[in-house]
Amino acid sequence: MAIGNVVSAREFNDVVSNLSSCDIRVYKNNYATSGTYTVYASNLFGSISEYESFEAYMVLSGTFSASHWGRMRQTYQSLNKITQPSKGVFKVQTSASKSGWGSGSQSALYYDLIIVGKLKEEIELIDRWSSSLTYKLGDVVSVKDDANDITFWLSLQDNNRNVTIPNTDWWQEVTGYIDRGDTSFYEEYVDRTRLGEGPTNPALSPTHIKIDNPYASDGVFWLKPNGVAEAFPCYCKFDKYGAWALVWSNLRGFRNRPTTGITYNSATNGTAPLWNIPSGIGLVDENGNPLINGNKELWEVYTPLNLWNKLMGDKKGKLQYEWRHNYGSKIDKMLVCDIDPFNSSDLYRLNISNAKTGTQAGLWSYHRGRRFSTYDSDNNGGVHNCASYYSNTPWWYGYCWSGSINGGGENNGHSYYNGAYWYSSCRHWGVSSGHGAGNGWLYIQFT
Repeated sequence: MAIGNVVSAREFNDVVSNLSSCDIRVYKNNYATSGTYTVYASNLFGSISEYESFEAYMVLSGTFSASHWGRMRQTYQSLNKITQPSKGVFKVQTSASKSGWGSGSQSALYYDLIIVGKLKEEIELIDRWSSSLTYKLGDVVSVKDDANDITFWLSLQDNNRNVTIPNTDWWQEVTGYIDRGDTSFYEEYVDRTRLGEGPTNPALSPTHIKIDNPYASDGVFWLKPNGVAEAFPCYCKFDKYGAWALVWSNLRGFRNRPTTGITYNSATNGTAPLWNIPSGIGLVDENGNPLINGNKELWEVYTPLNLWNKLMGDKKGKLQYEWRHNYGSKIDKMLVCDIDPFNSSDLYRLNISNAKTGTQAGLWSYHRGRRFSTYDSDNNGGVHNCASYYSNTPWWYGYCWSGSINGGGENNGHSYYNGAYWYSSCRHWGVSSGHGAGNGWLYIQFT
């Protein structure tokens, strides 16, 4: 049975008849409704590292005429799709349409979205806990903390056993190996960082961080996309639109920008993001641990365009432009859209499409489809070299800009203010309506 099939309850029971109940999780039970959403298996199973694979099924049941079942299922399959872009992630599209179902009764038709996880024959068990919390842990026979003289007993077969960790100030993990069905256990304490939390354990993208840890919060993580030689620190954001890597930021009034005077080669080809971190504000400590986690209004960053491609997995991804009119203000404006990988032979043209919000942004309404320019490589097609006009800062200029993340640049080119613009080119500081120079952040998403 293929992943994502729409099946009857009987067919589904045949599929899972040899699985135990702990391998199956029901994500949603609802009457047929229209929508598109993402389901993470880690939200249902916890750590996905112990599972070999995942499959999802949309199981239909309800009151209807049996003679119409085949026709109904065919229609339902065309209106409801489940895809699996990466391990443990499912994209679900549903529709409430009932066209073509015939005259049979469908008054109580609904579906369960059910995910099936197949455990590895030999699984690695990793459980984390902190002080004074209750967790649902399983698959560990016993764990002993010699330093605190505490032993935790957990049932191998009981995945719902509640265990209360005593009030201690330590944070520790345990790992072990078992053969499925065997109660033998080998225990060992380890110092393990979660994916992306150190240079020795970098993630491919923020999306992979979120899969590994659904509770990850905004901050600096270590990334090493495919095709990149060395891991690098990157600010990552997690919101309702997904997991994002910050690739370009600009703050009103900031000086010593990484983009000021950057050459075309450096702006399009690099091995790591370029940071402007004021004196006294470190990015990471001597052990590679992030020191900045959350306050992106303290520094600026620019990521060469070739790394944007790597962060997207060299395929179509998503772009987000977040704009705030001043320091400490809420998000005033946001653009979310699709973005194609850059092509060097097409001068890194900005090909964005399918905007979900924020089409008023100049990035969408004016700069979409423009080629990339720097002070030493004028590709905007106009009479003037726009990059040199505006503090030697790069952008997808036209004649020249309306809603540039640079504005006038740090030298206030042509008397325009030094900050990020949402749209237009007013000569004043930002206001919540979207006019003027404020703070802006561009993010890329691996999809």
